[in-house]
Amino acid sequence: MSRAARLTVVSRSSAYRLRETDSEFAAEWDAAIEEGVEALEEIAMRRAKKSSDTLLIFLLKAHKPEMYREQRDLNIGGKDGDNVKLELVYPD
Repeated sequence: MSRAARLTVVSRSSAYRLRETDSEFAAEWDAAIEEGVEALEEIAMRRAKKSSDTLLIFLLKAHKPEMYREQRDLNIGGKDGDNVKLELVYPD
């Protein structure tokens, strides 16, 4: 955001205010961020395939969380000795 503000001679605060008040500007902002993230994903995929096991793991967890996400179960003693099962759910 800082770089974009410098390039357009608009203050960061003005840009954020405009985003809050102009839905078309907000939509373009979101589209620009999505485009940037997609470019980063392409770079990450290339690097993961060539040389980074850690990056490969992160990409698998992101794209197939049901298969690769770490899951934990926690059992807590309940009333009358019954166990209460809690499952930690990670946001998508």
